[in-house]
Amino acid sequence: MVGCLASIPLFLWLEPLRLTTLHRLDRVADLGILELAFIVYGVAMLLFYYVLKRLDVAQATLGNYMLPFFHRLAGCVRSKESITRVMWIGGVIVLVSTLLVTVSQKES
Repeated sequence: MVGCLASIPLFLWLEPLRLTTLHRLDRVADLGILELAFIVYGVAMLLFYYVLKRLDVAQATLGNYMLPFFHRLAGCVRSKESITRVMWIGGVIVLVSTLLVTVSQKES
């Protein structure tokens, strides 16, 4: 909470919000913002709390490290871009380390 509150002045200084900017947005942008607010953040948090009931906090949080890789993978599939070798290596490293921590936590 302290980090969020302390970030507000920095955010307003770097990205000043003007109401005229919001008025110029079209319907697609408005729907995109609503999708981000409700589906990406709202539903994702509800699913995360659902997972927390079944897994340890450390295990559930480790899944967050895989998100950037899967987001990039989905973006590449959708836009027909290629994934570089470095991206694959990074994704495999994060996946293997996540699995190792998960397995070692279950054995403890």
